[in-house]
Amino acid sequence: MEIKNKPTAPKGKLGILTPGMGAVATTFIAGVEAIRKKISEPIGSLTQMGTIRLGKRNENRVPSIREFIPLAELDDVVFGGWDIFEDNAYDAAIKAGVLSRELLDQVKPFLQKISPMKAVFDQHYVKKLSGSWVKKGKNWKDLAEQLMDDIRLFKEKEGCDRLVMIWCASTEVFMKPSRVHQDLKSFEKGLAERSPDIAPSMVYAYAALSLGIPFANGAPNLTVDIPALNELEGASREAALDALDQIAPRIDVHRALVRRVRGHAGHERRAHVAQRRVGGGAHQRDPPDRGGTEARLGVQPRTQVVRLGVQQAVRPATARRRAARAKHDGRPVGREATCRV
Repeated sequence: MEIKNKPTAPKGKLGILTPGMGAVATTFIAGVEAIRKKISEPIGSLTQMGTIRLGKRNENRVPSIREFIPLAELDDVVFGGWDIFEDNAYDAAIKAGVLSRELLDQVKPFLQKISPMKAVFDQHYVKKLSGSWVKKGKNWKDLAEQLMDDIRLFKEKEGCDRLVMIWCASTEVFMKPSRVHQDLKSFEKGLAERSPDIAPSMVYAYAALSLGIPFANGAPNLTVDIPALNELEGASREAALDALDQIAPRIDVHRALVRRVRGHAGHERRAHVAQRRVGGGAHQRDPPDRGGTEARLGVQPRTQVVRLGVQQAVRPATARRRAARAKHDGRPVGREATCRV
């Protein structure tokens, strides 16, 4: 069996940079270190414990994902990030209260060595937070350049061969696409003018993509949905722009794996573009006419196109059932289906 575009095995250190070093980031960092020290098992980790089925079900070919796809070893991962509070990762994890004090004390020396860099922050975009560990600059462009300097220094200091940036900070206020988001030239003009339509998360994404570093959006911000940053992503051979769902990460890891492996078993694999959205607050509530659970939870439903991960022939009877079900549900018939998530 030939695998087309077979991914190469990673080499050297992988640096993971997180804008935001609060509950989400410190739980992630402490968890990885606990696994490395054999204190805990990677329960719930798709990459470390998940499997993938190959061929037919009765063939019993179910290798682990980390054996099937060459992924970075946990021992090769190093962490860094930014936050509006000066607390190191241990103090931040204690305040977050997600993991037990007993576990955190076992990885305390490691966590205490990770201190955040000053963050790019504006309270206009996160109303209920304020902090003093914040960068100062004349405009967004200046702040983006400061972030790029941080990234270069981190890579050199830690001896990283490659980096990735994952947004782990708070969800920003709801924003709609505007003219400044439509192309890279307009966006960079907005950076220089400190446009209010550019949020801090976009500044981080711009800094990462400008250096060829993949950026993953771990919150329902507008960041990865604007043409300007998609244009910047397209101009880089290495950078990638993606949306993560920290509520249901298995969907997103599956999407990433599909992107890395194509043509397996003769089927052309396409990337999942399904993206669940979560959020809350008055600015994201549904109009009264929508009602239902979504309105009660303060979640703004969005229409997304979900493409199936594997394209392959189906039996005519199966195709007819799917078409009838889609017609009954009022969905488009075919390989693409629109759903509210």
